[in-house]
Parts: sequence; structure tokens; C-alpha cells
Amino acid sequence: MIVAVTMDLEATEATVLPDWMGERVRGALFGALKSQDADLATDTHADRSVQPYTVAWLGPRGEVRPGARGTVRWTALEAGVAQSIVGDVMPAIGDTFDLSGQSWRVTAKGVPPIADESGSRPETEVPVSVGASAASGAGSGEPGVASLPVALAPTVIAGTPRSPWAGTGTCEALARLHLIGGRRPAPRVELQFTTPTTFHSQGRSLPLPLPRLVFGSLLDRWNAFAPLRIDPEILVVVEQACTIARYDLRTEAVPLGGGLQIGFVGRCTYGLPPGRGIRPADEYAWRVLHLMANFAFFAGVGAKTTMGMGTVRMLPGR
Repeated sequence: MIVAVTMDLEATEATVLPDWMGERVRGALFGALKSQDADLATDTHADRSVQPYTVAWLGPRGEVRPGARGTVRWTALEAGVAQSIVGDVMPAIGDTFDLSGQSWRVTAKGVPPIADESGSRPETEVPVSVGASAASGAGSGEPGVASLPVALAPTVIAGTPRSPWAGTGTCEALARLHLIGGRRPAPRVELQFTTPTTFHSQGRSLPLPLPRLVFGSLLDRWNAFAPLRIDPEILVVVEQACTIARYDLRTEAVPLGGGLQIGFVGRCTYGLPPGRGIRPADEYAWRVLHLMANFAFFAGVGAKTTMGMGTVRMLPGR
């Protein structure tokens, strides 16, 4: 099980927020986990090569006034963490939430269902990019929750009709959808990098959305938590079959660890190299690309995703 939850907040008084809220949102997650299951919080917080969660603050920084709004987002890639967040942490949060030393009013919670009445969550629920022809949220281009193959059901939340940044699924369902689906994958993927994203490569920070970095990062996370392992050698084919076709990006500095991390935000479209048609070997590579692009909604991309960086989602095809 993989899950993303959100909490929409409204400032009740004037305050000054840090220039980067990721560490505060991370601290809030572990404070909430610890109050429900101290052992799980300790295990989740343990130093690992790939962490089973991400955090994000989608909202203002610096000086805010009463009525200012922002969204806390937590994701989990392990079943135990996901179940605790959805089943214990989120229900325990009341009408107010303490963040960065201030009490915020909770206006909505994006909490996707993880179980039906019999106690099991439907295995066919997966996040997808909703296009204009979708039955719910038509034309919004927001991720939702779908039952295979395309029929949509909006994410269940409290306070508003739906939350575009909340969702649930399983790695098995994502793999079925993308790796063994009947339709050929489109040789085009567009990603929205919502919070600053960067990569650590050969001892340096590299704030560039190169295919091998973006999809290599996602493949590392997939192989760390999914029951179906994908051979990393596929990245060789990906580099040959995929190139940057279009982008609208800018850099943004993130104050972390006593220094600055330079990341990029915006949109990037990946497509076939000029003059290259779709080869048989390319089809599987593009299936993996679409799988990784959808997985990014939960897993995040690049470095410091546990500190609020690398929040990414796939956008609908154009």
C-alpha cells in the first residue's frame, strides 16, 4: 500500500514562517506518529538509503496574515506507515493543528480510503492523471483515484469535494496498469515539479531534470519498496529512447542544513529523440517510464524529499 494525505490549513493569526517549511512539516509528521506508535516512529525515522516517506508544504513562506492558507502533505511507501497515517494519525487531528509554533485551523483533510467495509482496500485503485474525458473532475488535470481501466472515483476527503494531492494505491496495481496493460504507452510524459527538485550525482548537486536522474531516482525508490523489482539496466534503454522535448523551469534556492540547496520547479516533457520511431525495445521502456511517472506522485523525486523537496506529479497528455 502507498498513500498520500493532505491537510489544508488556515492561519488564525499573523506570524512569520521560516523560508523553508519542510523541516517543520517533517517534525510534525514524526510528532504525530510518535503519539500513536513510538516504535513505528523510531523505525520510520531510522537512517536508510531510501526513506519510506516524503513531506511537503504547499503554501506561503515568510510573513503571513490571518486567513492565509497552506497545505501539509505526507506520503508513505510502506504499508505500516501508510496504515498508521491514515488510520491513526489523521483521525486524531482535530479542528486545529500546531505547525511552526502556531495553531492553524484545519479546513480540510485529504484522506483516501484504504479499506472497504470488509476490511480490505480494493487492489484496483491506482492514481492516474485525469483528463477532460474523465467522469469526475473533468478538465481539471488533477490526479485522482481510478478503478482499472479508466473509471474514476474522487479521493474521499473531509471539507471539500476532492484533494488533488491525496491518493492511494498499490505498487502491484500500478505495475498491472502500466506493464501489462493492453494499450501501447504514449511516447510522451510530462511532469510537474512542484517543490524544488535536485539530485546528488558524483558528490555534486545537479538541479537538472535529466531522464537518467529523474527516472533513476524513481526506480531506486520503486525497487526499495515494490514487490516487483525492475532491472536497473532498463535505464540504458530509457536514455536511448527518451529525451527532453520541452520544459518551462526556473531555479529556486532552499535553505537547508545551514546552506542552500538549488533546485528547479516547473514542467518538463519527455519524448522520443528527433527522428527516432518507436522500436519494440522502446515500448517496454516507455511502459516503465509511465509507471515511474505515476509512482512519482507518492515517491517524490531526487534529494531531500523527506525535507519537502522533490514533490512531483505526472500531468495528463496533451
